[in-house]
Amino acid sequence: MTLASIPPFGYRGRRSSFRMDRLAPDVDARSPDGRRFSDIHFAVAAEFEGADPLKIRDIALLRFAAEKAVAAGQFDDIVRLHNTIERKEKQLQAVVKREHQVATKPTSLTAIVERHGRASP
Repeated sequence: MTLASIPPFGYRGRRSSFRMDRLAPDVDARSPDGRRFSDIHFAVAAEFEGADPLKIRDIALLRFAAEKAVAAGQFDDIVRLHNTIERKEKQLQAVVKREHQVATKPTSLTAIVERHGRASP
């Protein structure tokens, strides 16, 4: 399920009952803003799986603020927020990629040879 596929209206009463298990930490899900932030938080967490939870939360807060700025028509804030979001996402992608490479890095010469599929003489 993507953020675009979640309709903003039409789930009053039903939505909170089947989504209570997916709430972000310390988010009050009784309000529409709380449920929307929770949706954004879990979408970011799925996108950057295994990343630092505080950095995920930071990006989710920025995306939520950007949505609010779009709704309010605050165009200067929209540009500033989107640039900040893009910069933070690139940094987080680099960290996640680096951690993945370190985790899958071969530790011995035999493992390197096996990974490249070359037979030893």
